[in-house]
Amino acid sequence: MNAPHTPCDQLKDRLVEHGRFDRDAHPELAAHVDGCAACQRLLSAWNAVPELLEELPEHTPDEALVERVRETVAARPADAADPAAPNPARPTRRRYLAPSLATAAILLAAVGLSRELLLREAPRVPLPSASQELNGFSTAARSPAKSDTPSEVQSSAPELGDNVARSIATEGAVSRRAAAEQAAADRFQERKFGHNQAASDRPAPVMAGPEDEAAESFAYRPSELEQEANTMMKRQRAPQKPPAPNSPPTYHDLRPDLEVAREQRQVKEKAVDEPIVMRDSPASIESGRFEGDVAAASSAPPPAPPPEPLMSEESVTEAGAYARDDRNRHKNERAGVAGADPRTDRDGQLAPAEPGAAARPRSSDKVDDIAVTGARSSAAEPTTASSTAAPARLAEQQRAVSPEGDDSGLVRANVFPGEETAVRSFDFLSHYDVTDGLRFQPATGYWANTHVPGDPAIRLLNARLAQVDRAGLPGADELERAVRPVLQPFDAPDNHALSLSLMSDAPGIRVAADGAGQATRLRLQVGLQGIEHRRGQRPAMNLAVLIDLPPSAGDAARIGARALVDALLESRQAGDRFGLVLTGADGSGLVIEPEAFHHGPLQLARDHIAGAAASNAADALPGTEGPPGTRRLPALDLATAYQQAADLVEGDSSADAPLGTRAIVLITARELPGFDALVATAHDLAEDGITTSVVPLGAASAAQSEQLVLAGLGSRRVLDDPPEAKRLVQDELHAASRAVARAARLSIRLAPGVKLVDVIGSHRLDAPQAQRVRDIENALDRRLAAELGIQADRGDDEDGIQIVIPAIHAGDSATVLLDLVAEQPGPVAEVSLRYKDLVYRRNGALSATLDLPAVEASAGQPVERGPAERTVLKNLLAWHFSEVTEAAADAVGQGHFARAAALLRDLDATLEQARRDLPAWADDPDLEADQALLQRYIAVLESPQASARPDLVADSLRLAAWAKQHGQPEDWH
Repeated sequence: MNAPHTPCDQLKDRLVEHGRFDRDAHPELAAHVDGCAACQRLLSAWNAVPELLEELPEHTPDEALVERVRETVAARPADAADPAAPNPARPTRRRYLAPSLATAAILLAAVGLSRELLLREAPRVPLPSASQELNGFSTAARSPAKSDTPSEVQSSAPELGDNVARSIATEGAVSRRAAAEQAAADRFQERKFGHNQAASDRPAPVMAGPEDEAAESFAYRPSELEQEANTMMKRQRAPQKPPAPNSPPTYHDLRPDLEVAREQRQVKEKAVDEPIVMRDSPASIESGRFEGDVAAASSAPPPAPPPEPLMSEESVTEAGAYARDDRNRHKNERAGVAGADPRTDRDGQLAPAEPGAAARPRSSDKVDDIAVTGARSSAAEPTTASSTAAPARLAEQQRAVSPEGDDSGLVRANVFPGEETAVRSFDFLSHYDVTDGLRFQPATGYWANTHVPGDPAIRLLNARLAQVDRAGLPGADELERAVRPVLQPFDAPDNHALSLSLMSDAPGIRVAADGAGQATRLRLQVGLQGIEHRRGQRPAMNLAVLIDLPPSAGDAARIGARALVDALLESRQAGDRFGLVLTGADGSGLVIEPEAFHHGPLQLARDHIAGAAASNAADALPGTEGPPGTRRLPALDLATAYQQAADLVEGDSSADAPLGTRAIVLITARELPGFDALVATAHDLAEDGITTSVVPLGAASAAQSEQLVLAGLGSRRVLDDPPEAKRLVQDELHAASRAVARAARLSIRLAPGVKLVDVIGSHRLDAPQAQRVRDIENALDRRLAAELGIQADRGDDEDGIQIVIPAIHAGDSATVLLDLVAEQPGPVAEVSLRYKDLVYRRNGALSATLDLPAVEASAGQPVERGPAERTVLKNLLAWHFSEVTEAAADAVGQGHFARAAALLRDLDATLEQARRDLPAWADDPDLEADQALLQRYIAVLESPQASARPDLVADSLRLAAWAKQHGQPEDWH
């Protein structure tokens, strides 16, 4: 194609070829656009196309259009018809013909307007089937980005396909389903492009396109880098003064205090002692497995001196103290700041553990899709890397703090009593550049998954916050809604349900003037991106609705229940089986079979819900039959009605129906009688593949609803207003069609000489936990092979770090962040991904490698970081934000409002320090928004009304901590 003659033509050509315009990659053209009104109008119209398409209303075709279509079909010549098809005298009216024609017209328009829309669409199919839910799988989450560093990425995909089911439950606890909504495509686009893309540190999202475009999107801007390097070189790093003898506590002081109560609730048994062995030790076997994953040490933990309580009002059990110390020791290994290790003696040997500091269990320790109960333990000789000296400022900070163990991976000072606090900033960038005194872990074995696609507990928390009255707490209006996660510049999947990206926060490995490599600490980010597709096709649903309204139910509850029944009838599609069970005020009941779920019999249900007596005495008499397919029962309590609903779902013998397509929806307006039995039934049904969701109305107990939902692996739906009934029903019916990949297995193999400090936010699974993951994965693999004829490909462990992610939803981005030390330029890691592709119905496989070049820089000298490196750092900072914010929620839960405010002040100072250290972050809108939010939270915590609403403030902080890494619950599909 000939080169365009004008900049306006160049802009049009960029839009046609790539579907977007990258300002950073084409600064000269960007300057022209800024001064050209025509180009600005073109860009504005182009970016508005996806939103306009989404806003097109749905229309039911009128009879005239239907008749014209029928006449056209009838007038078709006989020889043009399919000889194998029947030739009726009267053409059959196809129910979805007109909507299909309208959809085709919209798609043709979309193809003409935007090539990007075409590329981002993909075929959608029903999910795989499941005859029973399995126990296992655990979580907590995170999100990744695309590499700006020189890297070599290789992808491959076998022809055969496979789809996997989700797995559930953990040992000793009721399992729950990871079923949450990911951002709708239009809202995702708004968030992705709505920020100031001209900001120098914000990389443009990378769509499917040529490799040079992906590289250009992260291209360096020389003027910016020169300014950044010069500023960082000239900055005087003045040492900080040590804390005064009676200085008040900061975040690092207070966090252990806040975690004691949570540890007491979480720990159910003593932790199994598992040694931490160096990467090159004999424990690393040829197959890549870690011996600690196969056999747990049976010896008792070494005796520890009596703990010195941090909070006098709290006691610690022996098991709780041991497990807490066990977790602290694990965190200390990854903290690894320069100086004496509080867990080692003068010879570097591991000293007896002191269970005096508590560690708050992260969300990865909760019950979810992969079981991760238990704590971690380590007992090995520490190994240090030959490394560069820490910057002077960090060294001063380390000399200023107490030698107590750091349970967060951060520098912390002594713990002092009292509620008054002072603010100390944490040198974020310098801390994560330190290579002295680090303790390494073997880069093998199974590690806990950190991606939860819509944690059910967070969904329930969000619903609870949506219903709470905040009038008595000024400034608390929807504070948590202002939190936004880091936007990830990942490649869109191409011919796969997922894409795989590797990137690092280091542009290269430091080398001296003579070419000798120097130890360089870096973060490796493994990113997964789920394919984008808008909600559309869903599998046929087998659903039973159980309505339980007591005589005391108000009019609002009855109107809401009727609206839900009407919405179900309106939303029914071909193949759906909907049944209805109602309990009566007089103890009787009404059952409507799926075959009778239409207007006539449902009028009986409406009268039943309204509490009106039937005009026909025969219809009102219990035990008599109404219209065909309906049954009146003389006595029907809630437990029996629940079993009747289960019988309706199981009536078609569809034990092998796709996952999530068999469900019971309980609509109730009272405290549930026989609640323990209901929970046990819900759990048993969930194991058979039948989920239970709850819609509480009126006086229904929120706590009971949450427990029943967690046992039944369903969702708690909130009906704020009867007109919202259709949206609620659509959300429930589409819950089974959100996952695009299941059983995603990541295998991360580090290159020789690269050492693992930690997998950020995760922990190594012990032998029983790892075996549960293997058993679940193999069972799912065999079941899918038997049911769908898809080749089984699981069973053997792989080399390196292994992480199994149970489900990835449409539009999801998931990250795994590794803290590493590399001593030589060249290969850093090789990553392979195997998963069950639910979009293309096959086994999916991708692989990628990351190589880092040599960078000449002396010890302690700052390196120039580009947009991609800053994205990885921002993800690390987001994890830190979540950790501190959840610790503040713990403090509020214990009534320590001043301490919670101190944690947030410390976090605010950390963000401010990071912005000063990295000039590109000086005007970063995301960090500015985070700091503004922290100030709002501090104001609420310091208000006199806060002490009266600790539940509201703590819940808000917990949701904010989650949303920083996973997004707002309302953005989930």
